Amino acid sequence: MLKHHIEPALREALADTPVVLLNGVYQAGKSTLVEHIAETVHLHGAKPNRSFSIFARNQARK
Repeated sequence: MLKHHIEPALREALADTPVVLLNGVYQAGKSTLVEHIAETVHLHGAKPNRSFSIFARNQARK
């Protein structure tokens, strides 16, 4: 995976914000970045966000 310059800012936003919008042009790597981030998100005992579950289910269908 290419190093995303946005990744540190995205991680920082996710640390204190429950919802973060990631938008960009078609095939810019948004889904790949979210997959990468989702693997390393620490939930600190919280239940996983439903969005990640929906994303994982949709990726499994591909």
